[in-house]
Amino acid sequence: MVILEKSPTQLTLQHRPYSVWIITSCLAIGVPFSVIMLGLALTWILYFWWLPLFLFVAILLGSGSLIVFGRTATYFFDKSLNKFTVKRRGLFHTDVSEYRLTDIEDVYVVQPNWNVRKTQTGDFQIIIAFRYEKPVPLKGTNSNGEEKMEMANMIRAFLGMRRQTVGCVPR
Repeated sequence: MVILEKSPTQLTLQHRPYSVWIITSCLAIGVPFSVIMLGLALTWILYFWWLPLFLFVAILLGSGSLIVFGRTATYFFDKSLNKFTVKRRGLFHTDVSEYRLTDIEDVYVVQPNWNVRKTQTGDFQIIIAFRYEKPVPLKGTNSNGEEKMEMANMIRAFLGMRRQTVGCVPR
């Protein structure tokens, strides 16, 4: 997650799933290109009946995964409008959710799975809890708990809350 804007009245954070974009482009473009180049070098491989089906499935899987998993999430905190806006933009549509900043009750870091092995890999998530709404998890990179805690404390400081210094809060 990167900070796009940080001012006294506005804070904008954004998550772009670069790893998903790289994997899906390799699947949709790289695999068919490699098979076609292999077919030019070894012409006998073009006689396999499954080759066009394989190319079609690779392109379909790559495009489908990009549509489903390649969404960009942008989080706008605006004190002047008293709004917290979550914009999730995909390839074909955009979901926008708006909340009032005064309804935010807490911002904390949680470890969704209390497995010992996951603790070392950085499976942490920032949660924004509201008074009257369901909590909103912020998508982000696979950073460790300390980096997520710093991001949560930056959001808390922007909202005028005190810093969270104790480890992670369970769900």
